[in-house]
Amino acid sequence: MQLPIRTMIDQLTPTRTLRLPIWISCAGVPILVLHAMLGADWPGALQRLALTLMLAGATLLCGGLVGFLFGFPRARPSESHGEGAGPQRYRANTNLEEVSDWLSKILLGVGLVQINKLGGLAHAIAAQSVQGFAGGPGDIVFVVALLAYYLICGFLLGFLATRLVLATVFEAVDDSQELSEKIALYDRIEDQLRPEERAEVMNRRRHAESRLASMLSSKDSPRGELDRSAREYESLRRLLPTGSERTMKMSEVVARVRSLAGSMNPSVESVKRIFGKGGDGDRVVALALLESLGSGEAADIVEQALEQSRSSFEQYLALRVARQLVDSLDTLQRQRLLDLLQRLREGRTQGVAITPDSDRWEPSERLLERLARGN
Repeated sequence: MQLPIRTMIDQLTPTRTLRLPIWISCAGVPILVLHAMLGADWPGALQRLALTLMLAGATLLCGGLVGFLFGFPRARPSESHGEGAGPQRYRANTNLEEVSDWLSKILLGVGLVQINKLGGLAHAIAAQSVQGFAGGPGDIVFVVALLAYYLICGFLLGFLATRLVLATVFEAVDDSQELSEKIALYDRIEDQLRPEERAEVMNRRRHAESRLASMLSSKDSPRGELDRSAREYESLRRLLPTGSERTMKMSEVVARVRSLAGSMNPSVESVKRIFGKGGDGDRVVALALLESLGSGEAADIVEQALEQSRSSFEQYLALRVARQLVDSLDTLQRQRLLDLLQRLREGRTQGVAITPDSDRWEPSERLLERLARGN
């Protein structure tokens, strides 16, 4: 899951720790202006000022890049893939982390080996840079001081910003991803448990959903999150091969949508409008919202999703929603749903049939038992 742009901007707000190197960097600008204006006519002063500011900015960026390499956050090893854990799933790409580690070691090693030549290197850079100035006696000393000043400021800014901002963004993404995975796992095992175990899992799932909802509600508008979830679901179906990995990823999308439902309080009509858009992702998003509503007014959507499913996953989700709606259905709705389930299990439908070897057979059987007891 990606963080919205607004959240990224909020994360970049300077903290107190970052203010000191920022103010130190800004404090050097008047000195640069003063040096450029001394001992030259007006056009020459502007040229010196432009060169000085560009040199300071380039040095600041170089120092910031070095600080970024040294401050790049390191991923903690996952505890979920140890002995006795489930099959390992995809993990975050750490190529940039490895590259930053290699480059920082190379820079540190070369710097220590060539430390006696650093002074000569700084003097050579200053001698080349000073050619654009008027050639005053103190220009080389000034340029060396400028390089040291803004290199240190850039390093501090890059290091602190990377540790404080980038690490915070990574942690926010990892936390929301971990909660989504946990909720999706609860969803998949819930139907396989005994009633007393299922109640415990449902309580844990609701707790995880409330935590995830508080994280998602602070990022962007719920409507925007729903649209992104619908498009993400469609991308997963299009790009990933059929299998447990894709199913789990799609379940994570459903978990995020269901977590948002508590803060949105969507109406049945608004959910029907989302379902009516017709996109595969929109239909799944609507079903995920309905699962938290539990209103019998949405029985027609559930019946349509069961009989005219675009995928086995959509039908599985519709079965979960139907289980939540059973107690709110009237006698006619119960009978209609019962007949539909029997047709799906017997293959007497043009849609996706529920076969005994599918993961939808057992949920449909439990739903049939509840409907039969109610009639």
